[in-house]
Amino acid sequence: MVRIDLSAIKDLLDLNINSKELINLLITILEKSESAETRLELLEFLNEYDLRHSSFFEMFENHLISDAQEEIRQLAAELIIRNFMEEGLDALEWTINNDPSPLVLDRIYALTKELNSSYIIILESMLFEKFKEIAQKYKIVVEEVPFLLELGVKFRDQNFYIGNQDFYFIYENYILCIIKEKHITELGISFIEEVPDTIGLLTKLEHLDLSFGYISTLPNSMENLKNLKSINLCWNEFSSIPKVLKSLKKVKNINITNNKLKAIPEWASKVTNLIV
Repeated sequence: MVRIDLSAIKDLLDLNINSKELINLLITILEKSESAETRLELLEFLNEYDLRHSSFFEMFENHLISDAQEEIRQLAAELIIRNFMEEGLDALEWTINNDPSPLVLDRIYALTKELNSSYIIILESMLFEKFKEIAQKYKIVVEEVPFLLELGVKFRDQNFYIGNQDFYFIYENYILCIIKEKHITELGISFIEEVPDTIGLLTKLEHLDLSFGYISTLPNSMENLKNLKSINLCWNEFSSIPKVLKSLKKVKNINITNNKLKAIPEWASKVTNLIV
């Protein structure tokens, strides 16, 4: 596979980023390349620049709507939001309503938290309507939808089931969510390297199973899980018991066997049922 000479393109961009010839060259590379890796590499490179030419917008819009690779659609959405919000609202609205990838929606959502403008407010309202639709499917509160997106739950798949009269559940690959009274109260995820930061939105979560993964840290947002009672961290990569658990006073059960623990802090030794 022929790789892009990014250094040569950088020199051209630094000379005149809005050169018609350069724009045509970039469009040709992106449209003619059959390699998703090449397209992604070039778009990531362009994301470092302030791009204002209308031809760039048309190119990004095409990838946002049409590219088969969700990573490329994610990046195209970011390029439009950062550089062409006014022109791109229609394309972004179409994406929010029609793109099947939770990760594309998650990227758009993350950018609304990072950026601030009147157009971002419009984008937030579009996302809220989509989140209400997803929340209705899974019978959860809207506030917990961003966690499902960051986790990568495919909201268009048949992955939602009735447990009995008391609960529902989402089951997909290595993910299991138990839902009671419109909240995720139990959660199991395996084979992940990082816990989504949005887990802090699950304020009614009581039981968390993160066993059999590659996790070495927990996000600080877990301080919000004030109802958490038990957590299973066995068979991961922890070298210490995560300090964030110290602030969760309802946690009575911690299983952290088969990790790489070097010591047990005094606070953890007071946990009712600590398994190391």
